[in-house]
Amino acid sequence: MDKRSVGNWLVVAGLAPYMLLRATQKWWMGNLMVLQYGTGEYLGAKVGDFRNFAHDIKGTVYVVDEHRFLIKGFGYDGTAPDAFFWVGTGGTPTPQGTIVPYPIREDGDSKPKKLERADGLDLVIKLPDGMTVKDIDYLSVYCESYTVNFGHVTIPKSLDPPKETVVDGFATRRNSVKSASATVVDDATIVVPRFSYDGRASEAHFIAGKGDTPSISGDYVIIPDEQGRKTPLRQYQSEDITLQIPEGHSIRDFNWLAVYSKASDEDLGHITLPLTLNVPPSLKNIKAPASGPGTSFAFTNCIEPFKGIMQVRWKMEKNEHLVVQLMGKIQATQYMAFGLSGVPGRSEMIGADVVVAYYNTDEDAFRVQDYFMSDKAQCDGQRGVCPDTRLQGENDAEYLSGDLQDGVMVFTYRRP
Repeated sequence: MDKRSVGNWLVVAGLAPYMLLRATQKWWMGNLMVLQYGTGEYLGAKVGDFRNFAHDIKGTVYVVDEHRFLIKGFGYDGTAPDAFFWVGTGGTPTPQGTIVPYPIREDGDSKPKKLERADGLDLVIKLPDGMTVKDIDYLSVYCESYTVNFGHVTIPKSLDPPKETVVDGFATRRNSVKSASATVVDDATIVVPRFSYDGRASEAHFIAGKGDTPSISGDYVIIPDEQGRKTPLRQYQSEDITLQIPEGHSIRDFNWLAVYSKASDEDLGHITLPLTLNVPPSLKNIKAPASGPGTSFAFTNCIEPFKGIMQVRWKMEKNEHLVVQLMGKIQATQYMAFGLSGVPGRSEMIGADVVVAYYNTDEDAFRVQDYFMSDKAQCDGQRGVCPDTRLQGENDAEYLSGDLQDGVMVFTYRRP
């Protein structure tokens, strides 16, 4: 397990809680390998433009993934009694629809805010938990008070929401280059687990390019290593790490990703990328916050216990409750945790009281759970790594929001 202490806080991260309870010895942080490409003009699956019926509604709607929409150039005159983003089923918007919260509340109130005046705003909205794009027929700007549709766009039944795509990993050709199957998370992100390379080739780099086989004689891009450097690659031993490439490129532009020796002009191993990838767009250039309650609190404190991988933000509310936001480059089968160390002043697992944040893939939902760690063992109901609820206690962690964007998992919660 990888852990850091920050004052009296203990920060841990690793596999999802159900894995944690079965094999506590296998806690790990990992060096997540994420290759980030420039976005180009790819914005997702285009739905179309809002049809305006009142109040100057405008904007072009794209499906980012099965849970999110991107609206480019959104406009609304802001003069209606109220207006909300609204989704539902059927041919036209009705009062039986559902509000999609935006903008985000910062005060913890669950009541959605009314839409404010906008002119040419780029924004991302997220459907309520448990709802997907396939569950709805329209996205509307709707007046709840007077049950009036100001404008909407119809979601085609044939639309296939972009989604993560698994591709074959690095196949060994030279210098022990290999990996497990890779996941293309979005058009700027590919996750490559258990990557290995012996580090002995001269001038070896990650490169991505076009053509049937990897080569430096055609179009290609050198991808900096996980530290953002363009120096020759070091040795890797079954690692998961993070990389970025220059702006202005998309993974959809390339046919392969390779470990390549420029000195010997050799392909040491590569991943073949499908010609057509229906993956989400990278939204790192979209400045507007994604929708979801509680994700943009005005946090007053921030630490980065694992540089480039995990960040913790928090603020103290007037009632002395703590609002915490955990941000990490983790996969859906991993978790993050933050809480009080078992020993003041240093990191100690035994006696630690932490909140574990994770994504429940079976329920398609983000979760936070209060844990007490009395032993380095599976919970037996009395000792071990146990949820407070198994020790006749309560889950004091109040879930506020969760989101996954560009390979970064974000959890926001409140606790006394």
